[in-house]
Amino acid sequence: MFIKNNRYSDSLGFTLVELLVAMVILLVGLLGLFDTLHVAMRRNVENELREKAVAVAEQELNNIKTQPFNDITSNLVGIVQPVVLSGGATKPVTVQTQVDNLSAKSRRISVRATWNYRGTTYQHHTVSAVASD
Repeated sequence: MFIKNNRYSDSLGFTLVELLVAMVILLVGLLGLFDTLHVAMRRNVENELREKAVAVAEQELNNIKTQPFNDITSNLVGIVQPVVLSGGATKPVTVQTQVDNLSAKSRRISVRATWNYRGTTYQHHTVSAVASD
């Protein structure tokens, strides 16, 4: 009868070293996945905030354009308007409006929306012209 001297030759399963190597490989993959999710979530919030700030600026521009021509004055006005994001967070958006006389019968309206996100300042600038009848 033949008896094997190597006690590991018939062992089934993984050794401890193989298990640790597999765990490290899995951990590196999961860390990459979590970083990707974090970047995607941050970009989604940035895009949503920009979209809402642009909407606020466009709404302010439309409000000014609906006024009678003589009521559109040449001044610089800044207001802070809170914007609610889908997660419930509220971020302030500063809207500055400037009206310049191009001629006696036309004016240029400039609306600039400014907001901060994660230490970076972003802006959206919208310009339109109005004329009297």
